[in-house]
Amino acid sequence: MRRRYLRRRIAKWTGSVLVVLTLAIWLASGWFTWRFQIGGWAGGIWAGYAQVYRYYGARAALSQFIYSPKFALVWYRGVIFGPRHNVVQVFPFRHAEAPLWMIAMLIAAPTAWWWVKDRPLGRHCCQRCGYDLTGNESGRCPECGAERRQAR
Repeated sequence: MRRRYLRRRIAKWTGSVLVVLTLAIWLASGWFTWRFQIGGWAGGIWAGYAQVYRYYGARAALSQFIYSPKFALVWYRGVIFGPRHNVVQVFPFRHAEAPLWMIAMLIAAPTAWWWVKDRPLGRHCCQRCGYDLTGNESGRCPECGAERRQAR
């Protein structure tokens, strides 16, 4: 039981930190751009989006970016024209893109659930099942049968 509680506690705090970091990066991406390229992989964060590319074929090592902010069409079959990434590439690749706010919300949903689920029970509740024992004089929980001293 202690180990499960510790895991949930670590998960909810890690999720909270990740949500705050993702939202901070989302806000900062309006002013700053981060890009990387390692082998056949490339990606970046800019204009509120996180993007990852995987290049294939002999040209993967020659992958160079050509910036052109005038294009407004996005075509995912090997050529990209886009105002958000300002990139034109003409060789085979795979592309994944997601808005950072959506990534933050996907992390925030289970994190919020863990925060709500791990609220401490009040002194008037059974610590075993959570039943409200206000006004109970019997000394036992009517729901699970736990003794009152266990319930405190």
